[in-house]
Amino acid sequence: MPRYDQYLFRVADEDDKAALLAGEPGVFFTTDHYNGYHTVIVRLDVIDEPRLRELVQMAWEASPLRATPPKRKA
Repeated sequence: MPRYDQYLFRVADEDDKAALLAGEPGVFFTTDHYNGYHTVIVRLDVIDEPRLRELVQMAWEASPLRATPPKRKA
């Protein structure tokens, strides 16, 4: 069954993952399934929009498939 209250995000490395999990345990968590992966699960119902935007940017920067993003139309 799909979950719409959580989302999996990529992080740069294990240090970033550990910092997020320790610093904001009410927002970020993981499961045994994701041990060894540079990812965190985010509780979308408790994260605020500015922090979520920051996390999206951080995930983009950590992506190995990152390319130049398209320019936004005004």
